[in-house]
Amino acid sequence: MNQFQEQKGELWAFSDQVICFIDERLLGNHKDLLQWAHDEFSYEDFRPTDLYNAIANEAYLDYFSESQVSCQCP
Repeated sequence: MNQFQEQKGELWAFSDQVICFIDERLLGNHKDLLQWAHDEFSYEDFRPTDLYNAIANEAYLDYFSESQVSCQCP
């Protein structure tokens, strides 16, 4: 089974922490993005995975902390 399930243009499940889109088309996870960048632009990644994890976790926490502040709860 693929890592995502799509039905009628809606995403119902994704089994990774990262989801990547290109022009509103689901590409997959970060590894799929790196493969696409390599195939399209001969991009070679040189950064360690731990750095990407730290950046992703920080962005995740920032996004949700900002979302809670702007929430207009009754």
